[in-house]
Amino acid sequence: MNILVVGATGDVGSAVIKTAVEKRHKVKAFDISKANIDKLGEAKNRIEFIEGDILDQASLEPAMEAVEAVIITIRLTPGEMKKGRGYKDVEGWCQKHC
Repeated sequence: MNILVVGATGDVGSAVIKTAVEKRHKVKAFDISKANIDKLGEAKNRIEFIEGDILDQASLEPAMEAVEAVIITIRLTPGEMKKGRGYKDVEGWCQKHC
């Protein structure tokens, strides 16, 4: 199965990716930064990583190509919340586009 994991380098996302790769799924990892890509361990060499913002349709659309399942594991950081972003923004976007 072709899977997209959003929030790929967080604790939950990295665990999901490791399991999916172990089960031989084709995985696209989507996150705002590659800064924590080492959390993926050896799985980082067996995925396609796409850097982008879930609320930026232009960066998310390429990640969605040929995907059969989307797993969203994001968490908003305090910095993001200070910018006025909230989970309702993400949930609303996903209901329209995922």
